[in-house]
Amino acid sequence: MDADNLQSLALPEEKKAWFVHDRFGMFVHWGLYALPARHEWVKSREELDDADYQKYFDHFDPDLYDPREWARRAKAAGMKYVVLTTKHHEGFCLWDTRCELSGGCPFGADRGDWSYHISSRRDRRE
Repeated sequence: MDADNLQSLALPEEKKAWFVHDRFGMFVHWGLYALPARHEWVKSREELDDADYQKYFDHFDPDLYDPREWARRAKAAGMKYVVLTTKHHEGFCLWDTRCELSGGCPFGADRGDWSYHISSRRDRRE
């Protein structure tokens, strides 16, 4: 891609203004890579094959997953936005899908819908 094409992808200043104004927010990187408690690049940097990484999926049970509490704490800290990485580079999705390493995701509507709690707070400005 040449420089002209890259420039055409740039957002106009008025579309970026919210980010400059709101400033303080949270990016949540959470998935299978949380189990080894090292970093989100654990699969590639430690050269784990799919079978080794599958062990994390087999034991992934976010029993303390509470998106309502996450949203409450973000707001209490003064955060104006939250970005949740719903699918990281290794392919695991934070929603139930037929994609590899994601089918039968062990949480969902019965544990709380993260996007609902975030969007409902944004809409109500709670």
